This record gives sequence, C-alpha cells and structure tokens, in this order.
Amino acid sequence: MPTYVVTAITGRLSQEQKSSLAASITKIHCSATGAPAYFAQVLFNDVPEGDYFIGGKPLTGDILFVHGEIRAGRAL
Repeated sequence: MPTYVVTAITGRLSQEQKSSLAASITKIHCSATGAPAYFAQVLFNDVPEGDYFIGGKPLTGDILFVHGEIRAGRAL
C-alpha cells in the first residue's frame, strides 16, 4: 500500500491543513499511478519542537517533510 508520511513540528499544521494536504497527496498519487484513491494512505508525524534535527542541529524555519513509498512493479 502506498504510504506518505508528512513530518512537521507539533502545531505547524491545523486539522484542516492536514485534511487538505492528505487530499492533495492522494490526488497526485492517483494521477501519477492510476491507482484508486483508497490505496493511498497519508500519515502525519508531529514532532515536539526541539526533537527534530538536521545536520545535528535543531530544525529551524517553517519546514514540512514528505516521504513517500510505493511498491515497485505496478503497471501504469
């Protein structure tokens, strides 16, 4: 099952923003792969401020990370 994980500092995204982002990611996935929407899952990973590091330093700025995994071999 294709899985997309969105990671952000806790409180960065409202519930409405999460819903909108999940819908957009799903739409893009379906458009690119031809798969039905019910196959795509989107998970949100909220990380407390001070617990996210890049290059050994605490994350600063207004950044979201999206990591997606889909299986190989699916015919388009």
